[in-house]
Amino acid sequence: MAMGIDRVKTYIQSGNLLFQAEIADKERFLRDVRQAIREAAGFEVQLMLMDLENLRAAFENNPYFDSDADPKTIHLWFLEGEPDGAGFAALEELKNETEAICLIERVLYLYAPDGIGRSRLAK
Repeated sequence: MAMGIDRVKTYIQSGNLLFQAEIADKERFLRDVRQAIREAAGFEVQLMLMDLENLRAAFENNPYFDSDADPKTIHLWFLEGEPDGAGFAALEELKNETEAICLIERVLYLYAPDGIGRSRLAK
């Protein structure tokens, strides 16, 4: 596979891509991927690179995983930086009464038992 990327997997149209690679220079790798996408598709994309350790921590820190929640009702957003308190308070105001949100490190967890399609937060 190009750029030293192997075992590539995607999930529907989520924009997420799982792959295996040895990456010595993260910033250069991201620049090269952005350029390859720009050349192939003709548009710019924002990218975030996470390693297996980051994903494992997000899974283990999930406050809703041990509940009786259907896994399809739990959603995670990975943030590039720490949100400010006002931004998180605004999210609290937007959520439906059945929903719950939690911010742990730079992962925003949403429990949406009525489905993501009905969530005002997801919009």
